[in-house]
Amino acid sequence: MPEPRRIVRRLKLLGHLELSANGLKWSMSPTAFVKVNSQEDQEFVLCGQRSQKLLQKLEQFATVTSIKNNGDAPPCIHLANLKNVSELIENSEFYISNAGNASSKLAEILPNIDTWQQNLRNLQGIVPSLYEWQYFDGHKFVDCVSPKETGLYQYKREANNNLIGTVFYDQPNNKWLQGDWYGLRFLALYHNQDIFVHYDKTKESLAIPLEQRWPEIYERALVLASGLLPNYQRTEQSWWLVYDGISLELATQLTDKLSIMLKY
Repeated sequence: MPEPRRIVRRLKLLGHLELSANGLKWSMSPTAFVKVNSQEDQEFVLCGQRSQKLLQKLEQFATVTSIKNNGDAPPCIHLANLKNVSELIENSEFYISNAGNASSKLAEILPNIDTWQQNLRNLQGIVPSLYEWQYFDGHKFVDCVSPKETGLYQYKREANNNLIGTVFYDQPNNKWLQGDWYGLRFLALYHNQDIFVHYDKTKESLAIPLEQRWPEIYERALVLASGLLPNYQRTEQSWWLVYDGISLELATQLTDKLSIMLKY
Protein backbone atom coordinates (compact mmCIF):
# COMPACT_ATOMS: atom_id res chain seq x y z
CA MET A 1 0.00 0.00 0.00
CA PRO A 2 1.45 3.42 -0.92
CA GLU A 3 2.66 5.65 1.87
CA PRO A 4 0.13 8.31 2.93
CA ARG A 5 2.63 11.07 2.15
CA ARG A 6 2.85 9.87 -1.45
CA ILE A 7 -0.92 10.03 -1.81
CA VAL A 8 -0.96 13.50 -0.26
CA ARG A 9 1.73 14.63 -2.69
CA ARG A 10 -0.30 13.42 -5.67
CA LEU A 11 -3.40 15.22 -4.45
CA LYS A 12 -1.39 18.42 -4.03
CA LEU A 13 0.10 18.11 -7.52
CA LEU A 14 -3.42 17.75 -8.94
CA GLY A 15 -4.64 20.85 -7.10
CA HIS A 16 -7.06 18.94 -4.88
CA LEU A 17 -5.48 19.45 -1.47
CA GLU A 18 -3.34 21.91 0.49
CA LEU A 19 -1.20 21.49 3.60
CA SER A 20 -0.27 23.99 6.28
CA ALA A 21 3.35 25.21 6.37
CA ASN A 22 4.24 22.71 9.10
CA GLY A 23 2.38 19.88 7.38
CA LEU A 24 0.16 19.17 10.38
CA LYS A 25 -3.12 20.42 8.91
CA TRP A 26 -4.77 19.86 5.57
CA SER A 27 -7.81 21.11 3.69
CA MET A 28 -9.48 20.31 0.40
CA SER A 29 -9.08 22.99 -2.24
CA PRO A 30 -12.20 24.88 -3.38
CA THR A 31 -13.79 23.63 -6.60
CA ALA A 32 -12.21 25.27 -9.64
CA PHE A 33 -12.16 25.09 -13.42
CA VAL A 34 -8.55 24.93 -14.61
CA LYS A 35 -7.80 25.65 -18.27
CA VAL A 36 -5.59 23.00 -19.85
CA ASN A 37 -3.16 23.30 -22.72
CA SER A 38 -5.27 22.38 -25.72
CA GLN A 39 -6.20 23.48 -29.20
CA GLU A 40 -9.72 24.03 -27.90
CA ASP A 41 -10.61 27.32 -26.18
CA GLN A 42 -13.11 25.87 -23.72
CA GLU A 43 -11.31 22.82 -22.36
CA PHE A 44 -10.86 22.48 -18.59
CA VAL A 45 -10.22 20.02 -15.79
CA LEU A 46 -11.96 20.10 -12.44
CA CYS A 47 -9.74 20.69 -9.40
CA GLY A 48 -10.60 20.67 -5.72
CA GLN A 49 -13.79 19.45 -4.09
CA ARG A 50 -16.23 17.48 -6.20
CA SER A 51 -19.44 15.50 -5.74
CA GLN A 52 -21.62 13.28 -7.88
CA LYS A 53 -24.32 15.95 -7.81
CA LEU A 54 -21.87 18.53 -9.18
CA LEU A 55 -20.71 16.22 -11.98
CA GLN A 56 -24.29 15.51 -13.00
CA LYS A 57 -24.95 19.25 -13.13
CA LEU A 58 -21.87 19.90 -15.28
CA GLU A 59 -23.01 17.30 -17.81
CA GLN A 60 -25.74 19.76 -18.75
CA PHE A 61 -23.17 22.35 -19.83
CA ALA A 62 -20.17 20.39 -21.11
CA THR A 63 -18.88 17.06 -22.36
CA VAL A 64 -17.66 15.46 -19.13
CA THR A 65 -15.06 12.68 -19.32
CA SER A 66 -13.45 10.80 -16.47
CA ILE A 67 -9.82 9.96 -17.29
CA LYS A 68 -7.90 7.44 -15.18
CA ASN A 69 -4.91 8.94 -13.41
CA ASN A 70 -1.70 7.11 -12.65
CA GLY A 71 -1.09 5.83 -9.15
CA ASP A 72 -3.53 6.06 -6.26
CA ALA A 73 -5.15 9.32 -7.31
CA PRO A 74 -8.71 10.30 -8.25
CA PRO A 75 -9.57 10.33 -11.95
CA CYS A 76 -9.19 13.54 -13.91
CA ILE A 77 -12.56 15.13 -14.66
CA HIS A 78 -12.15 16.63 -18.12
CA LEU A 79 -14.62 19.20 -19.43
CA ALA A 80 -14.84 19.90 -23.15
CA ASN A 81 -17.08 22.30 -25.06
CA LEU A 82 -17.79 24.21 -21.87
CA LYS A 83 -19.72 27.30 -22.90
CA ASN A 84 -20.44 30.48 -20.96
CA VAL A 85 -18.12 29.67 -18.08
CA SER A 86 -18.74 32.96 -16.30
CA GLU A 87 -22.51 32.58 -16.57
CA LEU A 88 -22.35 29.00 -15.33
CA ILE A 89 -20.30 30.00 -12.30
CA GLU A 90 -22.49 33.00 -11.52
CA ASN A 91 -25.75 31.05 -11.65
CA SER A 92 -24.56 27.77 -10.20
CA GLU A 93 -25.79 26.49 -6.84
CA PHE A 94 -22.20 25.33 -6.27
CA TYR A 95 -19.29 27.57 -5.44
CA ILE A 96 -16.91 27.27 -8.39
CA SER A 97 -14.07 29.55 -9.38
CA ASN A 98 -12.45 29.95 -12.78
CA ALA A 99 -8.70 29.53 -12.18
CA GLY A 100 -7.90 30.06 -15.85
CA ASN A 101 -4.52 28.77 -17.02
CA ALA A 102 -3.29 27.93 -13.51
CA SER A 103 -0.20 26.17 -14.85
CA SER A 104 1.04 29.25 -16.68
CA LYS A 105 0.16 31.57 -13.79
CA LEU A 106 2.03 29.39 -11.31
CA ALA A 107 5.08 29.12 -13.54
CA GLU A 108 5.18 32.90 -13.88
CA ILE A 109 5.31 33.60 -10.13
CA LEU A 110 7.63 30.77 -9.12
CA PRO A 111 11.14 31.91 -8.04
CA ASN A 112 14.37 30.63 -9.52
CA ILE A 113 15.96 27.64 -7.83
CA ASP A 114 18.42 29.70 -5.74
CA THR A 115 15.65 31.86 -4.29
CA TRP A 116 13.54 28.76 -3.65
CA GLN A 117 16.44 27.26 -1.69
CA GLN A 118 16.83 30.44 0.38
CA ASN A 119 13.15 30.29 1.35
CA LEU A 120 13.21 26.72 2.65
CA ARG A 121 12.65 26.11 6.36
CA ASN A 122 15.85 26.22 8.40
CA LEU A 123 16.03 23.50 11.05
CA GLN A 124 17.61 24.95 14.16
CA GLY A 125 19.69 23.28 16.85
CA ILE A 126 21.36 20.40 15.00
CA VAL A 127 24.59 19.29 16.71
CA PRO A 128 26.35 17.02 14.16
CA SER A 129 28.36 15.12 16.79
CA LEU A 130 25.15 13.73 18.31
CA TYR A 131 24.19 11.78 15.19
CA GLU A 132 25.40 9.27 12.64
CA TRP A 133 25.35 10.63 9.10
CA GLN A 134 24.95 9.47 5.52
CA TYR A 135 25.64 11.59 2.43
CA PHE A 136 23.75 11.38 -0.87
CA ASP A 137 26.37 10.87 -3.61
CA GLY A 138 23.94 11.40 -6.49
CA HIS A 139 22.69 7.81 -6.55
CA LYS A 140 22.56 6.50 -2.99
CA PHE A 141 23.32 7.39 0.62
CA VAL A 142 26.80 6.49 1.85
CA ASP A 143 28.26 6.70 5.36
CA CYS A 144 30.19 9.81 6.31
CA VAL A 145 31.69 11.11 9.56
CA SER A 146 29.94 14.48 9.57
CA PRO A 147 28.43 16.96 7.06
CA LYS A 148 31.22 19.05 5.58
CA GLU A 149 29.99 20.04 2.13
CA THR A 150 26.73 21.27 0.64
CA GLY A 151 24.41 18.39 -0.10
CA LEU A 152 21.69 16.01 1.02
CA TYR A 153 22.11 14.05 4.27
CA GLN A 154 20.28 11.54 6.43
CA TYR A 155 20.91 11.41 10.15
CA LYS A 156 20.06 9.05 13.02
CA ARG A 157 20.81 8.57 16.70
CA GLU A 158 23.87 6.49 17.48
CA ALA A 159 22.08 4.72 20.36
CA ASN A 160 18.98 3.28 18.66
CA ASN A 161 20.05 3.47 15.00
CA ASN A 162 16.62 4.83 13.98
CA LEU A 163 16.52 7.29 11.10
CA ILE A 164 15.41 10.72 12.33
CA GLY A 165 15.22 12.69 9.12
CA THR A 166 16.67 14.05 5.90
CA VAL A 167 18.09 17.55 5.52
CA PHE A 168 19.91 19.60 2.93
CA TYR A 169 23.06 21.15 4.37
CA ASP A 170 23.83 24.62 3.01
CA GLN A 171 27.50 24.76 3.94
CA PRO A 172 28.32 28.41 3.05
CA ASN A 173 25.46 29.65 5.27
CA ASN A 174 25.61 26.80 7.80
CA LYS A 175 21.89 26.07 7.40
CA TRP A 176 19.98 22.80 7.70
CA LEU A 177 17.15 23.05 5.19
CA GLN A 178 13.87 21.13 5.16
CA GLY A 179 11.49 20.60 2.27
CA ASP A 180 9.79 17.92 0.20
CA TRP A 181 11.98 14.86 -0.40
CA TYR A 182 12.21 15.24 -4.18
CA GLY A 183 12.93 18.94 -3.82
CA LEU A 184 15.88 18.30 -1.49
CA ARG A 185 17.23 15.57 -3.76
CA PHE A 186 16.89 17.92 -6.74
CA LEU A 187 18.91 20.55 -4.86
CA ALA A 188 21.66 18.01 -4.22
CA LEU A 189 21.84 17.18 -7.93
CA TYR A 190 21.66 20.86 -8.90
CA HIS A 191 24.74 21.63 -6.81
CA ASN A 192 26.77 18.68 -8.08
CA GLN A 193 25.86 17.80 -11.66
CA ASP A 194 24.13 18.92 -14.85
CA ILE A 195 20.37 18.37 -14.99
CA PHE A 196 18.45 17.98 -18.24
CA VAL A 197 15.04 17.20 -19.72
CA HIS A 198 13.79 16.22 -23.17
CA TYR A 199 10.98 18.08 -24.92
CA ASP A 200 8.94 16.64 -27.79
CA LYS A 201 7.53 19.51 -29.86
CA THR A 202 5.22 17.24 -31.85
CA LYS A 203 3.57 15.62 -28.83
CA GLU A 204 4.00 18.67 -26.57
CA SER A 205 5.37 16.44 -23.84
CA LEU A 206 8.25 16.84 -21.39
CA ALA A 207 10.35 13.88 -20.23
CA ILE A 208 12.28 14.11 -16.96
CA PRO A 209 14.66 11.40 -15.68
CA LEU A 210 12.96 9.69 -12.74
CA GLU A 211 15.95 10.29 -10.47
CA GLN A 212 15.83 14.03 -11.27
CA ARG A 213 12.21 14.60 -10.27
CA TRP A 214 11.49 18.29 -9.62
CA PRO A 215 10.52 20.01 -6.37
CA GLU A 216 6.81 19.63 -5.73
CA ILE A 217 5.70 23.19 -6.46
CA TYR A 218 7.45 23.20 -9.87
CA GLU A 219 6.09 19.77 -10.75
CA ARG A 220 2.61 21.03 -9.92
CA ALA A 221 2.90 23.55 -12.76
CA LEU A 222 3.53 20.64 -15.12
CA VAL A 223 0.65 18.53 -13.81
CA LEU A 224 -1.88 21.37 -13.93
CA ALA A 225 -1.15 21.85 -17.63
CA SER A 226 -3.16 18.69 -18.34
CA GLY A 227 -4.71 17.68 -15.02
CA LEU A 228 -2.86 14.36 -15.27
CA LEU A 229 -0.01 12.86 -13.30
CA PRO A 230 3.03 11.87 -15.38
CA ASN A 231 3.36 8.56 -17.20
CA TYR A 232 6.29 6.30 -16.37
CA GLN A 233 8.28 5.21 -19.41
CA ARG A 234 11.22 2.84 -19.51
CA THR A 235 14.20 3.03 -21.87
CA GLU A 236 17.20 0.73 -22.03
CA GLN A 237 19.13 3.03 -19.71
CA SER A 238 16.60 4.42 -17.23
CA TRP A 239 13.07 5.39 -16.23
CA TRP A 240 11.45 8.67 -17.29
CA LEU A 241 8.51 10.77 -16.12
CA VAL A 242 6.54 12.04 -19.11
CA TYR A 243 4.18 15.02 -18.73
CA ASP A 244 1.60 15.74 -21.44
CA GLY A 245 0.08 19.03 -22.54
CA ILE A 246 3.27 21.03 -21.99
CA SER A 247 3.73 24.01 -24.29
CA LEU A 248 7.25 24.98 -25.33
CA GLU A 249 6.75 28.31 -23.57
CA LEU A 250 5.93 26.58 -20.27
CA ALA A 251 8.80 24.12 -20.62
CA THR A 252 11.26 26.93 -21.35
CA GLN A 253 10.01 29.11 -18.50
CA LEU A 254 10.29 26.36 -15.89
CA THR A 255 13.64 24.95 -17.05
CA ASP A 256 15.13 28.45 -17.06
CA LYS A 257 14.04 28.96 -13.44
CA LEU A 258 15.46 25.59 -12.41
CA SER A 259 18.69 26.02 -14.42
CA ILE A 260 17.95 22.86 -16.39
CA MET A 261 19.22 22.03 -19.89
CA LEU A 262 16.25 21.70 -22.26
CA LYS A 263 16.95 19.18 -25.01
CA TYR A 264 14.80 18.63 -28.10
